[in-house]
Amino acid sequence: MASNEALDAARTRRTALHSAMVAVEDAAQAPTKSQTWRAVLFAALDDLSLALEDHIATVDTPGGIIDRVVTDAPRLEVAGQRLRADHEPLREQVAAAINAVRAADSPPSDDDVTVIHEIILELVVALSRHRQRGSDFVWEAYDVDIGGH
Repeated sequence: MASNEALDAARTRRTALHSAMVAVEDAAQAPTKSQTWRAVLFAALDDLSLALEDHIATVDTPGGIIDRVVTDAPRLEVAGQRLRADHEPLREQVAAAINAVRAADSPPSDDDVTVIHEIILELVVALSRHRQRGSDFVWEAYDVDIGGH
C-alpha cells in the first residue's frame, strides 16, 4: 500500500489542479468584450500551468505515487507509463492556450474568442481524462478513492 504521504500528496495536487481548471473555465466563460477578459484568463492559465507543474513534480518523481503504485502493483506499469506520457502534451496544451490569449486582440475578435474557447475546451477535456486515469490507477492498486476534486 502506498504511504499515506504519497496518497495525501496526490490528493492535494489533484484538488489544486481541479481548482485551477475550474478557474480557467470560469475565466473563459466571462464576457469576452470586457477589458479584463484576457488578463483574467491569462492569470487563470498561468495558475493552471503552475498547478500542472506541481502535480507533475509530485506524482512523477522518484517515490511519487506513480512509482509507488507500479512498485506495489506491477501489473499497472503500462497505466503508469500512460500517465507519465500525458504530462508533456498537457504542458503543450497549456502553453498553446497561454499563447493564444497573449496573441489575441484587446478586445478579442470573434475569431480569437472562438480559437481560445476551442483550445481551452480541448485542454480541460484532456486534463479531465488524465485526472480520471489517475483516479482509476490508484483505485486499481489500492481500492482507495483519491477524490473527485
